[in-house]
Amino acid sequence: MTYYSLSPLQVIDYVAFSPHYSPFVFKEAEALAKKAEASRKREEDIAAGLVQMNGRELFKHEPWVFDNSLY
Repeated sequence: MTYYSLSPLQVIDYVAFSPHYSPFVFKEAEALAKKAEASRKREEDIAAGLVQMNGRELFKHEPWVFDNSLY
């Protein structure tokens, strides 16, 4: 199970109720939750056409753009 497959609140609940709870782990979970939320928002913005994909995202979604065998 990865943190990115969970919603931000699920990540915090998962870590807060784990047997190895510590304040440092909770801060890490909050950071991961914020990162997951930002990633989700960026994907929504790309899908809506509000922002452009960067090179890594473009290669992931449209790898034929980088295929030089066509030339």
